[in-house]
Parts: sequence; C-alpha cells; structure tokens
Amino acid sequence: MMPGLLAAAICIVAFLVMQVAVFNLAPVGRRFDALTGMWLGLLPLYITVFALFQHRLPASWLAVSKLEIIVSGINGAVVYLLLFLIYLCFYFTDHSLTVAYTIELERRGQMTRDDIKQRFPHDAMLRQRLADLITNGYVIQEGEYYRLAHKGRAFAGTLGTMKRFLKLEPGG
Repeated sequence: MMPGLLAAAICIVAFLVMQVAVFNLAPVGRRFDALTGMWLGLLPLYITVFALFQHRLPASWLAVSKLEIIVSGINGAVVYLLLFLIYLCFYFTDHSLTVAYTIELERRGQMTRDDIKQRFPHDAMLRQRLADLITNGYVIQEGEYYRLAHKGRAFAGTLGTMKRFLKLEPGG
C-alpha cells in the first residue's frame, strides 16, 4: 500500500505547487476547470512515481502479488482523488457569505450591520456571482434576463433534490 500512498502525497504536493504558480502568473477565469485540468495532468506523474516506488522501496513496504500491486495503485489513486476533493471544499469557500462574514468579523473584532453592508455590498456581490455563473456555463444572459443553461439545470436539479431530501431548505 505504501507506494500508492506515497505517490498520492507527492502528487498532491505537486498539484498545490502548480496551482499556486499558475494562479499567481496569470488570471484564471474558470478556476474549477483549471484545477481539474492540473489534477488530471498529474495522473501520469502518479503512475510514474507509483511504478518507481514499487521497484525501489524496501520489500516490507511493497505489494507482492499482481493483485496487491493493482489494489495498492487504485488505493493511492483514490487517496489522491479524495485529497483533491477535500482541497476543493476549502478552496471554494470564497463563495460562502457565512465564511466571508466570520473572517471579516475575526479580522476587525466587531462590526455594525451598516459596516457589514458597506464591506459586502449586495449589488456588487450579485453582479460578481452572476458573472461567475455565466463564465462557468451555468447561466446564460439574454439582454437583462438570466436563465439556466443545461449545465445549470443539471446542477440545480441535483443539488435541489439533495437539499430537499436532507431538509436543508431554504438557506441550509
């Protein structure tokens, strides 16, 4: 199991370094697509590192049979995927108003409701959210009207069903 876990650790570190470099060198419009592309682009590195470790680590750390090697490789790949998904949960918290409010309150110590309204102007935030939805293919703007694109309908249907099932409506 060790070759897969070590390869997953090396690849997620490489992913983080690559993400910091890419996002600091140029503006990235479709962040999720960029992150996913980087993660997928590192899969060949995972396979290479796994193969190297499978031949170079101490025998007590290695899988012995072909089945064990396959299971070890799949296990490491799943760990790599899960680390990526956990990272995405943290990365995209910038769209959570709750997180934004609590970070700002932590930074300032205290704020009035007017301070919060000034720091988080509704019109500017709504304009940016709609721009993000359009850029990422969830919403289509036609004149002054907005409507869901196919991707947006699938997304809203899936998450809406989950929210209703878990009784998270309306704001949870």
